[in-house]
Amino acid sequence: TVICKMSCEQAVFAPVINTCFMTFQGVLEGRGGQEIASELSRNFWTVQKGNMAVWAPANLISYKFIPARLRVLFANMVAVFWTLFLIWKTSKRRTA
Repeated sequence: TVICKMSCEQAVFAPVINTCFMTFQGVLEGRGGQEIASELSRNFWTVQKGNMAVWAPANLISYKFIPARLRVLFANMVAVFWTLFLIWKTSKRRTA
């Protein structure tokens, strides 16, 4: 069912992919393990709540109303805005 698909994605896939993203972004920005772990503990739930606010409705719409052949396009459009939010929320703050 639609609810089951969305729930599985939010409970299993989202936490794993968000943790991986935040970890690898920290590595690419040159942060140490301790700093990455601190950032994860500080921002994980904010990112996860944002993920639920964006992807739960998007997935419900996709599974219920979007034809199967257009779902990838729809998800990619949502993903552009989600990625911008994710980068904004997790990137290292730089001072001028």
